[in-house]
Amino acid sequence: MPYLKGSDGTELFYTDWPGEKPLVLVHAWGLNSCMWDYQITRLAAAGFRCITFDRRGHGRSDRPGTGYDVDTLADDLGSVLEALNLTDVTLVAHSLGTCEVARYLSRHGSSRIERVVFSGTLMPYLRRTADNPEGLDPKILDWSVELIKRDVGAFMDAYPGDYFDVDKTVSDELVNWTRRQIVETPVPVLLETNGPFDMRGDLPNVDVPALLLHGTHDLSAPIDLTARRVAKLVKNNRLVVFEGAGHGLYVSRAPQYFTELESFLNSDIHALTPSTEEKVV
Repeated sequence: MPYLKGSDGTELFYTDWPGEKPLVLVHAWGLNSCMWDYQITRLAAAGFRCITFDRRGHGRSDRPGTGYDVDTLADDLGSVLEALNLTDVTLVAHSLGTCEVARYLSRHGSSRIERVVFSGTLMPYLRRTADNPEGLDPKILDWSVELIKRDVGAFMDAYPGDYFDVDKTVSDELVNWTRRQIVETPVPVLLETNGPFDMRGDLPNVDVPALLLHGTHDLSAPIDLTARRVAKLVKNNRLVVFEGAGHGLYVSRAPQYFTELESFLNSDIHALTPSTEEKVV
């Protein structure tokens, strides 16, 4: 299996599907790069070069005892780009992955990056503090941490609604496959990467066009606390809202999700301008 070295020598599993325009797809918290399978089939068929990697501690990558802070995770992303000598890249990130991408741009700049996609973003900051009154009650977040420590399955069962959609749109097996990825990720890794990370200072450094994709019924990252706030902090962005979709819209709305991705990826980079209007699909 192909591996490359992360920022501190950690072995990271990666895949590289041939094509023209390079995309690096960064996966969600607790999952691994296989979560992108239902987009890669479409993207590769459309001629895009699709590169994925398993975050340290996840999937087939090494499981070191350190390095789960957002700075190191962002540096690991940088190592992927450097090892494969990628330029003019689009970074497509979901959930926790969006934090890694924003921090990468803050730490390393955008010389290798052409555009970014923030899907189901957890940014800018989910914890309520004195200077972040819109955030979630810390007691709820701390309760989640205690559940993860005790029983990861109980943690997943504790959240009402469907990860993928309001209405059941995916098979039970696909739901169970997604849950298994989380259960099979070491609990210490889940806890170290659970955040929430404060990305408010990073978002103004996103100096390439950004596409935001988000579901109206995302319980993991409520849209009013995340994507709609990010849209006010990133200079050049477009927000596409998926009515009724949950956090797993990359699967539950795979055809529409791909349509929005392909349109953005094929747009003239010089013609991309920010939009103040949400597009609802």
